[in-house]
Order: sequence, then C-alpha cells, then structure tokens
Amino acid sequence: MWKTHKLHNSSIKVKTGVCPKCENRREVPLIGGMCKNHYWESRRKPTENKERKPIKKISKKRAKQTAVYLKARLEYLNEHPNCEICGNSATDIHHKKGRVEELLTDKKYFMALCRPCHQKVELNPEWAKDNKYSLSRI
Repeated sequence: MWKTHKLHNSSIKVKTGVCPKCENRREVPLIGGMCKNHYWESRRKPTENKERKPIKKISKKRAKQTAVYLKARLEYLNEHPNCEICGNSATDIHHKKGRVEELLTDKKYFMALCRPCHQKVELNPEWAKDNKYSLSRI
C-alpha cells in the first residue's frame, strides 16, 4: 500500500505495512520491508568479532631515522668523549638546531654534553643561544 506524504513541497510516496519482526501488528512506514528500528538494526555491523590492531608508537619512517641516528650518535660520542662545555665525560647529544627530519642525523649540529650541562642548555635557552650552544630553528 502506498501513501503520499508532503515533504518540503514535494510529493514522496512512502510504503506502509506491517513489519514482520514487530510484535505489535500495526501499520507503519516501511524501509526495506521493515519498520525503521528493525531496518537500522539489521544494517548494524557486528563489532565483537573484529580484531583490532594496536596503533604503532612510531612510524616506519621514524623507526628508520632512529636506527640511523643511534649509529651516528655512537660514532659522535666516540669521536667526542668529553663534554664540549665543561670537559667531563659526555653522555648526551645536544641537537643545536632541533631534531626535525634530517637535522636528527646531521652531525654538524651535534654537541657532546654531560647530563648537567645538557640540562643547563635546555633550561636556559637565551644563555645557550648567546654562547652558540643552540642555534635558531627558523
């Protein structure tokens, strides 16, 4: 059975009938032969059986960069075993221009530092720039 309903100044024919899945046998508008609740319920996809993949902590590209960086870091620390500020044993690599993209592995912006000097450079950026321990990142 077809009924005509006015919707936004247009004539739309809506099929009405009894939903085969409903307990109350009254006439309702049908979508795909069912009431709107049973229609959308039948369209819902099951989510329980779907195996979820965990989000990777780092991308493949960054993992490759990190592997290259670790090798370059060890080489630089072997070439520069002492802190370039105080002369103690170096444990850290300071990146004068940051660690973005190619700067991560560019040895000309590396600086071998001990942990206390590295913290001083990071916590006092103006002092570090004045002494050329950090460079402008722009």
